Amino acid sequence: MEERLFKQTDERDATATAALLRSLADDLESGTGLDALAGADTDVGVPTEMTVDIEVDHDTETDERELEVELLWDPADERETAVTETAGTDDPSATDSADTTADPTNASADATPASQATFEVFRDKADEWRWRLRHRNGNIVADSGEGYARRKDAMNGLESVQRNALGAEVEIEE
Repeated sequence: MEERLFKQTDERDATATAALLRSLADDLESGTGLDALAGADTDVGVPTEMTVDIEVDHDTETDERELEVELLWDPADERETAVTETAGTDDPSATDSADTTADPTNASADATPASQATFEVFRDKADEWRWRLRHRNGNIVADSGEGYARRKDAMNGLESVQRNALGAEVEIEE
């Protein structure tokens, strides 16, 4: 007996379809979870190994063709998610509710204080990947400024900011 965990049917042009397939490929490669299935009622983990079944059928009565790609795996082979991300929407209410306030009484002098903000990676209304840095009060303090076709590219931009902004100088133009 099968239990359906997720189903989505919609009309897309070739570009939007390719973006969805790239996103699924990025999800499989990154091991962070199948974010392309945003809206699924259940978490679908990324398998380490799977059986790939590809079929192309031609319905001679309707003259339609169908490409079917099926991935089969044992849920026991799913990797644990490596990165927490906000998936699926650019809705500003989609925030991490965890309190990330640093506890000054617990901080050592050489320890990095807990962040007051969270990086979020999400798809915008144009189905492009973006990142933003949201303060725990809900304000967006930085964002990618552009959309990316691949989540991996958005993550690269985010990681570049994390690496390079720490020692950045401040220039004030008057």
